[in-house]
Amino acid sequence: IKNSIFFKKSQFFFQSVFICENNGYGMGTAIERAAASTDFYKRGDYIPGVKVNGMDILAVRAATEFAQKYCSVEDKGPLVYEMVTYRYSGHSMSDPGTTYRNRDEIEFTRTNREPIQVVKACLQALVMSCDAGGAGVFVAAHGLNAS
Repeated sequence: IKNSIFFKKSQFFFQSVFICENNGYGMGTAIERAAASTDFYKRGDYIPGVKVNGMDILAVRAATEFAQKYCSVEDKGPLVYEMVTYRYSGHSMSDPGTTYRNRDEIEFTRTNREPIQVVKACLQALVMSCDAGGAGVFVAAHGLNAS
């Protein structure tokens, strides 16, 4: 029932964040072939949803901070997050992950979208292009550990 008492404004809310990990593939196939609607963050009906780049460390951090404020501090109720990521290997031992995608796609993602490598490259570029004080401001502003 869409008008369930759990989600009506006049009733109580619960402080939860529902996370759907979308790695781009169902069991052995692309999500476009596995799901009628690929906007998974919209599937909560009366629960607001947000699509988050799960491959971007700072985007995940910002989404986490927003969820904590929205659900806990502001007590506005639950959220649905769709974390868009990438699965580098097959779904299971019986799925090598190479029948429905090619090795170039996997290597491209590993080289260009790997979260730790991307943030490392950004920080290295920042340090090289800024004086030490400028890099320190960036690190402090994003709550990162400078060591």
